[in-house]
Amino acid sequence: MESDGYILLNRNLRRSPIWVRPEGGAESFDRRSAFIDLLFRAAFLPHRVEFSHRTVSLARGQLVTSGPVLAKSWGWSEKKVRNWLAKWEKQGAIR
Repeated sequence: MESDGYILLNRNLRRSPIWVRPEGGAESFDRRSAFIDLLFRAAFLPHRVEFSHRTVSLARGQLVTSGPVLAKSWGWSEKKVRNWLAKWEKQGAIR
């Protein structure tokens, strides 16, 4: 069995045809891909972003998004996004 530890995942993968969901395409993300997508969206360094007509300061590891944004990106319903996020929050993986 392999030991616990970390792996490096290049954020450029998000622009690869392997990762990108075609606009309007029928293919949706699976649960694992959705979790990795949250990791991609998380800030690497503290910075400020514009979101929903306001400036938000993000610390490393934080992200700002919305259910509709994730639903469109992943090809899911907003209800599925809410349920999936609630499950991970209950398990302590996200907050």
